Amino acid sequence: MPRSTLVICRVAGVVALVTAAAPLAGQVPSGALATSWRFRPSFASEAEFDNNVFLLPDKKKASVVGGAEAGSRFAQMESASDVVTTTRAVLAFAGPGIGGRRLSLVPEIGYELYAQNAARRGLTYGIGITQKTRRGEALRLTADIRPARFFKNYLVDAVDRDADGTITPDERLYGSADQAETTLDADYTFALRSLGTALRLGGGWYSRAYQQQFRARDLKGPTARAQLLLELGRDVRLDFGYSRAGLTAPRTLAVVLVDEPAFGRDFNGNGTTTDLNARAVAMVDHSRTEQELSASFESGFGLANLELEFARRTRSYHSAEPYDVGNNGRRDARNELGGGMRFDLGSAVRLRLRAQHSAQTVNRVNEAAPTGDVADYARTRVSMGLEYRF
Repeated sequence: MPRSTLVICRVAGVVALVTAAAPLAGQVPSGALATSWRFRPSFASEAEFDNNVFLLPDKKKASVVGGAEAGSRFAQMESASDVVTTTRAVLAFAGPGIGGRRLSLVPEIGYELYAQNAARRGLTYGIGITQKTRRGEALRLTADIRPARFFKNYLVDAVDRDADGTITPDERLYGSADQAETTLDADYTFALRSLGTALRLGGGWYSRAYQQQFRARDLKGPTARAQLLLELGRDVRLDFGYSRAGLTAPRTLAVVLVDEPAFGRDFNGNGTTTDLNARAVAMVDHSRTEQELSASFESGFGLANLELEFARRTRSYHSAEPYDVGNNGRRDARNELGGGMRFDLGSAVRLRLRAQHSAQTVNRVNEAAPTGDVADYARTRVSMGLEYRF
């Protein structure tokens, strides 16, 4: 059975099981105590303009014009920018859990429709379970699944057709990389009883997988995070967060392009050590540690709500392989700034407007460019979404 079909069956099974236990329809109760099972479905759709779907450097975005032949770096990449419409269906179930306190289960299914980059289209799945424990405290479990779909093209080999020792861009062979992601998370919110503050501690597991030819790029490992939640008034909230992930990749052989003078070695066997971008087969290791610091501000104004956020993410790669020029000593840093407005248009309809800008710098730009890895980039996204709760 295909992986995507299996996931659909599992999610459908969870929904069916919970529905059988929730015979009474109506609005989900808002208090910590619940006396009967109820549910409230919702439907949301969001249209987002993304000016850099594939996270390319500015000078490479113009190369994505559509119609690139198979095996080239930009195959299946029809446009560097796109309009992505995400549609989600959510069922919010709630009823008595441990000690009669509110237990909620929220399965959802979504579909991401790329207007131009059709290979990026696909389903997403998720489920959240929250158990209220004491006033202001709760245990939450979540799972998010993104089945395999086209991500981008990565270098798989190179052929020195003119035998000059240097691999030029037209001599590089790329393959289509399909990426699947799974995120499992659990957290507990502690009420600190002072100035409306709370502390949320959590951890989980992240997994990213490709098809066999890109197995070296698979990542998996534990995650941890902490958030300080501050209520500064009836309608003002300030949050600070820190997260960390230790992600391990398999060490394996891969084709890389190296500058021979940097190592004093004849990688391509032509009797010289002066070739630039020479083809070599070397051990690579994509393992890394990710850390992120974030802050967000939220304030209500009647039926409107203002949201502002900032995050800085760093990645430190662990590779100690001497010829792994794309990962050995690599450090990435990304800053992200976003903001938006949410409007409650009655009890059932919610409108959301958002804008976000992010910029990343990499200290190994030249080495990352030939393989297709993410290098320096800037990205801007603007979206408008509408949610209807039945």
